[in-house]
Amino acid sequence: METILCLQWKQSASLGRLGCCYYSGTNLELQLMEDTVESDKFEYTSMLLAQLSPQTIILPDPSDENLVEFLTSEHGATATLIRTSNKEFLFDKGRITLLNWYISHINQQQEQQPSANTAIYTDTEDTGIENHHIYFRDHEEGIKTHAYLQMEGLIELEESQLTIGCAGVLLKHLDKLQQERNMQEDETGVGPEVVQPTVIKAFSCNRYMQVNSDTMRSLCIFESERHPNMHQIQKKEILSLFGLLNKTTSVLGKEMLREWVSRPMTDKMALEDRHLAIGLFMASDMRDKSIALRSHLRHIKNIHRLLVRVRESKAKTNDWQYILKFAYYTICIFNALQPIFNSPYAQCLLIQKFKKRSSTVKAMQEAGSVIDSIIDFGASKAEAQTIVKKGVDNELDMLREEYEKLNDTLLRVSQEIGSALPIGLSAALNVVYFPQLGYLITLPQYHLQRNSGLSSASSSYCDNSNVTEYYQRNLPGFELQFSTADNLYYKNDRTKELDATLGDLHAMISDREIEILQELSTTVLQYSTQFIEISEALSELDCYVKPNLTMDNSLDVVKGRHPLQELSVGIFIPNHTHLKGGQGFKSQRPDVQYSSAFDSLRDTASSRLNSAGRDRRMGDDTNSIQIVTGANFSGKSVYLKQVALLTYMAHVGSFVPAERATIGITDKLFTRIQTSETVLKPQSAFAFDLQQINRALQNATCQSLVIIDEFGKGTDIADGSALFCSALGYFLSKGDQCPKVIASTHFHDLVCKNILSVQDGITLSQTEIMSQNMQNQDNNKEGLHLELVPGKESEVVFLYRIVPSNGDSKSHGLWCASIAGFPAHTIERAAYLTRKFKNMEPIEKIQTEQEEEKYRLLEIIRDDFVTKNISDQDISQLIPSINSIFI
Repeated sequence: METILCLQWKQSASLGRLGCCYYSGTNLELQLMEDTVESDKFEYTSMLLAQLSPQTIILPDPSDENLVEFLTSEHGATATLIRTSNKEFLFDKGRITLLNWYISHINQQQEQQPSANTAIYTDTEDTGIENHHIYFRDHEEGIKTHAYLQMEGLIELEESQLTIGCAGVLLKHLDKLQQERNMQEDETGVGPEVVQPTVIKAFSCNRYMQVNSDTMRSLCIFESERHPNMHQIQKKEILSLFGLLNKTTSVLGKEMLREWVSRPMTDKMALEDRHLAIGLFMASDMRDKSIALRSHLRHIKNIHRLLVRVRESKAKTNDWQYILKFAYYTICIFNALQPIFNSPYAQCLLIQKFKKRSSTVKAMQEAGSVIDSIIDFGASKAEAQTIVKKGVDNELDMLREEYEKLNDTLLRVSQEIGSALPIGLSAALNVVYFPQLGYLITLPQYHLQRNSGLSSASSSYCDNSNVTEYYQRNLPGFELQFSTADNLYYKNDRTKELDATLGDLHAMISDREIEILQELSTTVLQYSTQFIEISEALSELDCYVKPNLTMDNSLDVVKGRHPLQELSVGIFIPNHTHLKGGQGFKSQRPDVQYSSAFDSLRDTASSRLNSAGRDRRMGDDTNSIQIVTGANFSGKSVYLKQVALLTYMAHVGSFVPAERATIGITDKLFTRIQTSETVLKPQSAFAFDLQQINRALQNATCQSLVIIDEFGKGTDIADGSALFCSALGYFLSKGDQCPKVIASTHFHDLVCKNILSVQDGITLSQTEIMSQNMQNQDNNKEGLHLELVPGKESEVVFLYRIVPSNGDSKSHGLWCASIAGFPAHTIERAAYLTRKFKNMEPIEKIQTEQEEEKYRLLEIIRDDFVTKNISDQDISQLIPSINSIFI
């Protein structure tokens, strides 16, 4: 469903302010955000775009060029940017437009209130303010005051002038969009799609983790991923990690699941409620009940849009049937949950929501009964229109009975009128009925031609003297109404009498059916609150179909697994992660001393590896930063993404794949993993890497998680390694505000030469591998080191374990190239160059025998030229002799 975002940013001397609102096409909701502080880096805007993924973005024209450039670079390829006049974003215009929406909304609510003689379901415990009304001597003034109070209670108007201006623009845009869709031809028979919002709410991002679109792409949460040793994972498969989207049944359930996945929360209590609910439905004794609930939820449609169609009198037969099914299967779901209401599982917040709405079952029964008792779905399908059942209304039944006998009545009247006419005319005369035109006498054109001597063309004009004479002589009292190429249509006193006595039966039946369906609509709309409330609960229920995991205030994972990688390999090796934010440099920590920094790290890490089955409390020795080195293809990137995904999944209320995990509330998640190169962005790949790191440096807190995969490899080795070190040093210098950081690198010298060390407060680790190179006899005779030569080395075995390390590891790039299919001579040359580079020895050129012979002849010419006296040299012979060598 379409999501439309409207925003405007105003820059001041210090910090700018951002106003924003968005429309959700699924729930027909307009969401308003209070104006918030926003810098020219647009971190908050990036988070909104990542969470909402709008298809359309509306902004003022002109807007700040920095904002336009940011939106174009971030979402220019996926969203349509619409510029609207800056005058339309004025606060007063937005306030009036918003007020008019509330006035219209309140009028609709009052129209739906039951009349004095209508008995409907009411909840005697519902005494909320929404059931009270403001009464003024001037009714219009009362409505306006009521609307203003609702609007002022939703958001602080004066403090959110930018957002109110955006709301006015977005409401006008939706109104224009609705008019355009209403004008489109209805080819499908379901009418134009409804886009007008039915509810306005306020939202805030304070409860959510800040994750920008780059991080979402890097973790491949909503996009496919290609990685060594990993099959391509499609979007639905990735979403299925969090809720089995392919098994999530209802439309609203899928949409709520998407919202959960795209907006990880920092509300610990809300996440624990999700965990408790998932644990309930994953219990072994709940398996059959979960299957039954899923089968019921499959029939739940988007009740928001259905009710809007009913309200606008655009509901088709299918819409009524979906509402009936919604009511019926809601009752089935409540019946299935009934035994849980009084069980130990009743403490689950989701179950409590359903238990509090138990009285809604009666509302669903009444709403479903009234629909089923009025609409004949079988006849409606056959007639391709909504048909009211027989016996619902006496007046309608009498009209239908008259309509069924109409053929006999018209035949009798035809004989009565024809008895007074000549035999030729009486035999051809008929009385017919046309809706809206009434009862007419019809005669074929050929009778007129034969008896009046006129042509077919001229006989169709009633002012012709011959026709007039023929009328007066043979059709006394007949009045010509109109004619076609084949027939003439008349009225006389008898057909006028039928118009008065029988009337326009088809129109009367249609009008009466419309009145009955309108009464049905009014009755059903009185249950709108119950329908919407129960649909939200059902949507939440439909999200709990996938195992998830708990969370706590630290990042301590035992035997964690990458949720996607383990699906594509036969055996997945789990790994531990132990980090704690706010540690900074070790020298700045109070009461922490080590006799041998690396030995202490190794002892601590070994202890962790051996304590997977025991509970463990994180000590003060746990660092904030972990560096991972290791060979290519050894699983570094998978490990980094694994940590980020486990943290992300925990913050959407999901269990995580691990033996044990304690995951603290994380306010922001930054990644430098995947470089997205595109011609749409006027920057290099390395510049894009710098931007990602800069966001983390500027905005990360002690509650943030930063994932860095081989930063610095896109430039000179010295510059790249220096930037890598300085970035980690800056994080450490933040002390108690140091974020949790996991970084991989191939700059092994940084660790080997103690530039980055455990004494700084860094956990050093590497991916474990096993390899044994076989000796090359030729190389040994020349006194050269053992090298990787194709066919003369054993296989390198990746163990995919993260183990303590001092950085003394190899990348095994030549071996990786060999298994990637590089030609043998290329690998041999690379091995030779590697040895020369390491030993800083001169590199000999590769020459053929012909090239060697040319150089030998050139050396002879050179030596001859140098040894002889210059006066004895014949330049005219020297140049041809050189040329002859290259011919």
